[in-house]
Formats: sequence, structure tokens, C-alpha cells
Amino acid sequence: MDDGNAAFDYAAFIEEVRGLIGRAKAFAPQDKRYDSPALKQWRHQLHDYIQRIEREGYRINCDDVMRVYFVRSYGSVSGCDQSEASEKDLSATIGELEHLLEAYNKYGDPGPNKRRSVAGPIAAPVEPEQQEVVKLEVPERITMPWIWRNASATFLWTVIIGAIVFIGVVFSFGVFMGGTKAGQQFMDWFKPAAQSDTKSDDQYRLVRPERK
Repeated sequence: MDDGNAAFDYAAFIEEVRGLIGRAKAFAPQDKRYDSPALKQWRHQLHDYIQRIEREGYRINCDDVMRVYFVRSYGSVSGCDQSEASEKDLSATIGELEHLLEAYNKYGDPGPNKRRSVAGPIAAPVEPEQQEVVKLEVPERITMPWIWRNASATFLWTVIIGAIVFIGVVFSFGVFMGGTKAGQQFMDWFKPAAQSDTKSDDQYRLVRPERK
């Protein structure tokens, strides 16, 4: 049973656009101003039709919603400049709508946009009890090649970064302590005792024989 509601498809959208173009071209100069009730109603209907067809999956190349139809300025703007800006935006919108008509007359219904589906079946999630657990056999002697092959990348990066931080801290601490008196005394403990290579004067003193 027909409920009287016609389907809004792309062909219906094109017919509405055709009527809007005819109305816009017949506007009087005062109807082209941004504050004109006729222009406001015209733009409202255009945006409504675009939203309706885009909900069906179509993409409409029309930027009228981004246009303001007046001059943005903090100072005073003459009425002539405002009218010129409004007519410029209206002409741009009419040109975009006429392009939609030309494309439809030449190529027909473009069809709604469809997202590309992923090729191939999607694997079902594996339940925890169905997952196979592989036990890692630890050798009697753990070597660096074994750690490199079996350790995770996160673990290896943690070890490398930790070693770099540790070396940096030790080096900074050593530089700091080397500049203090306590640090210098501590380093003196590890220095070998200096041995003098010069002999004392007693070793070179001549011994005179005693006279009888």
C-alpha cells in the first residue's frame, strides 16, 4: 500500500537542484542580499536537499555551506560592496549546481560511495582456552645469543636503556665527586705510594779511616 511518500533518490535530488537554479537566476537584486528572506529560504532548502542525499551515501561537491554572502569586516562596509560579495557567492554556488546537472546528464547517477571491504575472510577470535601455550625451554647455561633470540623486543630495549642510564649516572657522579675534596681523598686511597728514586745523603757520605 502506497503511503504517499516518494523516495528521495539522486534523480529526485537533481530535479530539486534544477528548480533551485531557476529560482536563483530569477532573483531580484534585493533578493540576492545575505539578509534577504528569499535568499535565506533558498539556501535552507539547498542545504536540506544536500543533507538528505548525503545520508543515502552520496557525496555532493558544493561548498555553499562555507559561504557567508557578505563582507567580513570590523569597519563600515558600503551596501554596494555587500551586494557584490553576496552576488559573487551566489554565482559560485549556481556554477557548482550547474556542474552537477551537466555531470548527471552526461554520466547519469554516480552511485553512493561504498567503503572498500577487506579482502578475504576475517579470522574469528581465538578463545583463551583454545590458544596453544608453548613452553620455553631454558638451557643450563644462559648465553647472550640465547637471550637475544628468545627475549622480547621490549625487554631488550629496557635493558639497553637501563644500561645507558646507569652508565650516565655513574659517570656524572664520578665527575661530581672528582671536583670535591672528599672525592679527591677517596681517589688518593687507590694511588700507589710514591717511591723516590733519589738516594739519601747518608748513602753518599764518605767514611774516613780512623788514625792509629
